[in-house]
Amino acid sequence: MKTFREIKEQVTDTSYKNPLRLIFFVTITIFTVEVGIMERLAQLIDLNGFAGSIIDAVILVSAVLPVVYFFFYRPFVRQVAELQTSEQDLVRFATAIEQGKEAIMMTDARDTIEYVNPAFHGMTGYAWDEVIGKKPSILKSGKHDDAFYQQIWNTLNKGGMWEGEIINRHKDGNTYYASCRITPVRDANGNIVNYVSVMEDITLKKLAETEKTSYLRRLEDLSRYNMNLVEKAPIGAWVVNFVPLRPEDETRDPCYRWHKAVGAKIVTERVNIAMVEMLGYNKLDIVGRSIFDPMLVNEENAQIFADEIKRRRGGERGSYDVEVNHRTGGKVHMLVEAVPISVDPETGRPLQSLGIFINLTERKKMEDKIVQLMMEQQIILQTSPIGIALLVSRKMQWLNAALAKITGYSENELRGSLTDRLYPSEEVFKESGIKAYATIGRGETYEVEQPMKRKDGSLFQARIISTAIDPAEPQRGVIFIMEDISERKGREREREAFIDALNRSNEELKEFAYIVSHDLKAPLRAIGSLAEWISHDYADKLDDEGRENLALLLGRTKRMNALIEGILRYSRLGRLKPERDNLDANRIAGLVISALAPPENITVRVEGTLPAVMYDRTHLEQLFQNLISNAVKHMGKPTGEVVISCRDADTMWEFCVRDTGQGIEEKHFERIFKIFQSLKPRDELESTGIGLTLVKKIVETNGGAVWIKSAVGAGSEFHFTIPKTPAADRDDTERILTQYLAKHLKEEKR
Repeated sequence: MKTFREIKEQVTDTSYKNPLRLIFFVTITIFTVEVGIMERLAQLIDLNGFAGSIIDAVILVSAVLPVVYFFFYRPFVRQVAELQTSEQDLVRFATAIEQGKEAIMMTDARDTIEYVNPAFHGMTGYAWDEVIGKKPSILKSGKHDDAFYQQIWNTLNKGGMWEGEIINRHKDGNTYYASCRITPVRDANGNIVNYVSVMEDITLKKLAETEKTSYLRRLEDLSRYNMNLVEKAPIGAWVVNFVPLRPEDETRDPCYRWHKAVGAKIVTERVNIAMVEMLGYNKLDIVGRSIFDPMLVNEENAQIFADEIKRRRGGERGSYDVEVNHRTGGKVHMLVEAVPISVDPETGRPLQSLGIFINLTERKKMEDKIVQLMMEQQIILQTSPIGIALLVSRKMQWLNAALAKITGYSENELRGSLTDRLYPSEEVFKESGIKAYATIGRGETYEVEQPMKRKDGSLFQARIISTAIDPAEPQRGVIFIMEDISERKGREREREAFIDALNRSNEELKEFAYIVSHDLKAPLRAIGSLAEWISHDYADKLDDEGRENLALLLGRTKRMNALIEGILRYSRLGRLKPERDNLDANRIAGLVISALAPPENITVRVEGTLPAVMYDRTHLEQLFQNLISNAVKHMGKPTGEVVISCRDADTMWEFCVRDTGQGIEEKHFERIFKIFQSLKPRDELESTGIGLTLVKKIVETNGGAVWIKSAVGAGSEFHFTIPKTPAADRDDTERILTQYLAKHLKEEKR
């Protein structure tokens, strides 16, 4: 197909001569010449009949030729002229297409591009030679599915025009929005021979619409957020509309007098939750009412509203106080600030206003409460057992009764006097002042324990605390606190003496344990060995009773030996410092289970995964060994199961050893953890009564706790905790002392 430029050059360069004048001129000339020649010949010679006929024929032709011209040649010439005019119109039309801003693409019936205008290149980036002969699919962006394009073809195949928006891809890979109109072109037989697409780039328009939509959405969200904020605000919010007055309002509006005074009807549009809660009404009671409604305000406060509205219309601002009626009949004191939220652009007068209401009634109650608290604090200061004084330049400007009682002076004797009389000597007074003012001048609190002097001259141990009201100028005021700690110091001396005695007792107990171990285990070993020799050497000489007694002796010997070992292990817990290491509780539990070799009728297993813990290896092994063996030993059923598990308990790992045994009554929960205690006779079930006591001491020594959950016939659960972060080690003395002091304090409170 030729380009538009080639067609234009062909049309404009072809010389179309006007044949109308030429044919007319030739015809007239021939006719004139022929007539002249015939007349001349007729005059010169005598023509016979044949020659005359020829001349007549020539004359006839000359006469007919103009007629032929008018009836045959002129229509032909007119058609040629019209064709030339049409081609010129086509050139002008094509020029308009070429110079148009809309991109135009023409394809044949097989959807092959035959023509594009320059605007197409500007929109798509493709030049003429890059698209001619190609398919329009080179513009596909992938943003539309096949159904979209099928719908276009369905419309075109039916002979209709498709019009809509489409997303195409530019040559550089970017996408753009286009408003597209595709029209089928038919030949004389009605067959579609071409498709013409007219496209307009609307990317900027779409972006603008998107931005506008986004802006309106944000504006709507902001408005909704503001309304929600106002609705849920902890202070009252009251939105009113300024409505123009109408003639009929004079007779229908009960608040017309006030509305006329301010120049508009003030009608409530909305109030928030806090506002209705302040007034005791619901929203429907207030919405639609004037702020001058007698239900809401009396005459005096209506006048305040009217004056403030006029003042604001004059350009003034500021808050004001007003009283609004409560539903119960009382008055609610309000602090009000009004803000216009919609203004008439022509007059500048508000169309809508937001009033912020703060309940001064509650504030007044709070102020009264503060005054009451200050009075209570004054009472507390006066009745405090600790001496308190306000010093200015080390002189007492104010003091409480306790300070006078501690020092033996009266309040009048101390008020206005220097504090030097309370110190053992002048040197101590000066030295204490230098240290105190150096500390409180840095904004810190000065604290010291030192002897002080009473009025009678006796000394007592006191705790002194001083802090400056203004650290930059401590001389202007210092809070001076004095506490008589003589009794506390006495208790501290008693505690130190108790600690010494306790340490001695612990050392003696340790020595006793070793003595018992050495002095008792040696004869026990001898008795045990002798019993074994007798049972072996005299087996054939002993009767059944003798063998039974000998077996009983061996059992008692082993029990005594186990008891001594248990006592030693128990005593070592307080003597030896735990050597903690990062232990795999899974592995430790597995080793203990293998070492215990539980009977086949009892299953011992680990549930889940036990964590790694920081613990003494021996302690962890003893915990698992004692709890598992205790569960196996006291199963009391033909078959049973023991399960070890653990759960995360915040700062602790909580382990659990549960069994399916016979269970324990709740009344025995505390007893089983005491030393030498067993729920069954030792002849019935061999036990030292130390295992659970050992468990309790190990757990508590390492900063944990142990407890039991059980029910008769439902099995037992022994729980113990291990800190994820071990605390600092404490020896037995500190632990016992802490327990003693806690018990002593409880008794004092009682």
